[in-house]
Amino acid sequence: MQYQDSCERNQVESKFSTLKTFHGLERLCSRLKETSELEIELAILGLNLCKRVRTFFVVFSDVLFWTFKIQIIRQETN
Repeated sequence: MQYQDSCERNQVESKFSTLKTFHGLERLCSRLKETSELEIELAILGLNLCKRVRTFFVVFSDVLFWTFKIQIIRQETN
């Protein structure tokens, strides 16, 4: 049971460390429990937003690419 808790804690700490390193959250310092909890919640929110925006742009660019490719193929066949 302790091993599983340790593994889960390591995953959470790893994600939080990534957020702090790559998203500029290393500049945040909090001392109170409530402030620390809010900092973690905002970090998770930021990570989720980044993932969704990235997914949106990938899908959007694929749709644009295939739309233009189909138009080019149609022009070549006419």
